[in-house]
Amino acid sequence: EDRLFTVDDFEFGRPLGKGAFGIVYLARLKKTKFICALKMLHKSKINEYSMAEQVKIETESGFKLNHPLILTMYDVFHDEKRFYFMLEYAPHGQLYRFLQKLRRFSDRLAASYIYQICHALEYCHSKSIIHRDLKPENILVDCCGNLKLADFGWSTKIRHADTMNTTACGTLDYLAPEIVGHKQYQYQVDNWCVGVLAYELLAGRAPFEGTDDETKSKIANINYKFPDYFSPPARRFIDNLLQKDPKKRMSLLDCIAHPWLQKNAYKYMFGPYKCPIYVNMDE
Repeated sequence: EDRLFTVDDFEFGRPLGKGAFGIVYLARLKKTKFICALKMLHKSKINEYSMAEQVKIETESGFKLNHPLILTMYDVFHDEKRFYFMLEYAPHGQLYRFLQKLRRFSDRLAASYIYQICHALEYCHSKSIIHRDLKPENILVDCCGNLKLADFGWSTKIRHADTMNTTACGTLDYLAPEIVGHKQYQYQVDNWCVGVLAYELLAGRAPFEGTDDETKSKIANINYKFPDYFSPPARRFIDNLLQKDPKKRMSLLDCIAHPWLQKNAYKYMFGPYKCPIYVNMDE
C-alpha cells in the first residue's frame, strides 16, 4: 500500500515519550520543515505481545477521527522492523505533567478540561469509537493550552448499536465496574472514565486508589469519598457519572450542559475551545 512518507524523510529531535512497544520522537520533515511527533513501534514487540490488532485499531481510529480536540494522525507507514505513526505535535505534553506540577486543579481549570474531553468523546462516540483508556497520560496539551485526546491503541469500534464488548482493557484506576466484573459493556465505560478523571484533576489522585485487589473491590462497590474541599456541584457531577448501572450514568451531552461545567468551564475566547493553562514546566 502506498504511503506518503518513509523514515528517511524525517530529521529526529528529542524523545517525547517511551512505552513498552516503542518510542515517540519530535521530528521534522526534511523538505518542508513541518514539525510533528513520530511514534515508532517495534514489530518484534508487537508480535511478542500479540498486539497487531491494537495497531490496526489505532490506525483505523486515527484516520477516521478529525476533530480539534483529538490528536491528528497524518500518516502511518512501516519498514522491516517498525511501524511509524506520524502525529500532530502537542508542545506541552501530557496533562499528567501539569497535574504533577499543580498537585490539583481549581474547579475552573478542571471543568475547562472536562468540558473539552466531553466534546472529544462525544465526537468519538458519534463515529462509533469507544476510547477505553482515558487518563491524564493519554491527554496532551497543545500550544494554546487546549487538550488533544490521544492514544487510541485500546479503542474499539462498535459496529451496531446493540453490539456489546467484553474485552478487559484500560488502566485499573479508571476501569468501569462492568469491565472489572467481566460483563458486557458499551460507550458508557468512557462516561465512567470522565467521572474518574474529574475526581483526579480536582484531588490530584484517583478515587479508587489502593492495591490492585483493593481498587477492584472499591470500583465494584462504588466505594469512594470526596475531600472536604470539593464543591457541591463538582460532587454531583462526579456522582452522576460514577454509577454502577451504565444506563444511569449521565450522558456526555448532559455533562456538557451540567451546572458545574457551565459555571466554571472556560469556553469561548479565541474560537470554540480555549483553556487558560499557563504553567512554566521548565522551572
